[in-house]
Amino acid sequence: MPDKPERFDVRDSDDLHAMEWTPAIEVMIRGFDRVFVAEAKRAAERAADAARRSDVPEVAGAAAAAILLSAAACEARLSEHVTEHSKTVGERTIKALRQQPDALKQWRLLLARLAPAHALDASSPTPIATPG
Repeated sequence: MPDKPERFDVRDSDDLHAMEWTPAIEVMIRGFDRVFVAEAKRAAERAADAARRSDVPEVAGAAAAAILLSAAACEARLSEHVTEHSKTVGERTIKALRQQPDALKQWRLLLARLAPAHALDASSPTPIATPG
């Protein structure tokens, strides 16, 4: 009779860390920002079409989907950029980004690190003073 396979029962009361029994896997999936933007556009089109038909629940659902997908696109773009350029961004900035829950503040932090001469609230970079 063959041995029974080892079985892992995990309960919410267990003090378990997944990495104790799973291999470390590093995967980077690129391009989700573009996928989310395309889906957001489709959702916005559905909302506009529903508005023409006066379908209020459909407008609400499609508009909400467009907003959430747009936010997901922003998050995906930031995450992909930081992952691809981690050496340039730096460990200290990456740690600060991970600790910051506000997406706008994450972008501001990243831009301040990568483009310190840029005035974030202006439409063009601040000129860099040259020694005269």
